Amino acid sequence: MKSTWINKKKNNRLILFFNGWGMDEKAVSNLDCENNDVCMFSNYDSSIVNFASDFSEYEDINIVAWSLGILAAEFFMNNNTKKITKSIAISGTSYPAHDDYGIPVQIFNGTIANLSVESLKKFQRRTCGSKENYERNQHIFNQKNIDDKKKELETILKLQTFLPTEKNTWTQAIICTGDLIFPVKNLENYWSSRLTPVYIESPHYPFNKWKSWEEVLESVASTPLSHRKSQPLTISLKPKKYK
Repeated sequence: MKSTWINKKKNNRLILFFNGWGMDEKAVSNLDCENNDVCMFSNYDSSIVNFASDFSEYEDINIVAWSLGILAAEFFMNNNTKKITKSIAISGTSYPAHDDYGIPVQIFNGTIANLSVESLKKFQRRTCGSKENYERNQHIFNQKNIDDKKKELETILKLQTFLPTEKNTWTQAIICTGDLIFPVKNLENYWSSRLTPVYIESPHYPFNKWKSWEEVLESVASTPLSHRKSQPLTISLKPKKYK
């Protein structure tokens, strides 16, 4: 697993960002760090199972996890002993491959088996929701190191079986209504029994909707999980079939 400091200026608040599969810091390069130190994690491998660091020099630690990075964040929170102020899961669940709670298993396995430069581009276009949006955001993606990206997916699939017992570690979840990677119905299935998710109009990749990390942290209310109640689901979009 790789860690990258996007901003490190001895601020009181730290944001730990668990990035999506195959992505680097370009995914969030548009976000102003302001008075936040930001450390990004990516390139996941088996080390995430035992990953722990208390970042004891910080008074205020927050977690933002996107897509397949949610699984890595889950392991970190299970191993970490320091209090987390906010933990926000975006466009995903703790089960990367699952027919009811994640990406359907057949599609996940097919992505691994058929991964190539062309199939990766197709996946990236779906991440953006449309060809036009992909062209606007093409600079954040790359098609390098296909073998490494395939290995990362295989590792994530294996590590899912070691998922720790859930402790209601997430304080917030954001569901993107135009998500073509995680079926919206599966996102609803997973989060509705755990907290009240917030819906935003966005494809799977949502970060160009915000201008700063502060906006991400303040995008939903910070009500503790113990005080949350599930609400009736009002959105159930049928995802397009992956080709």
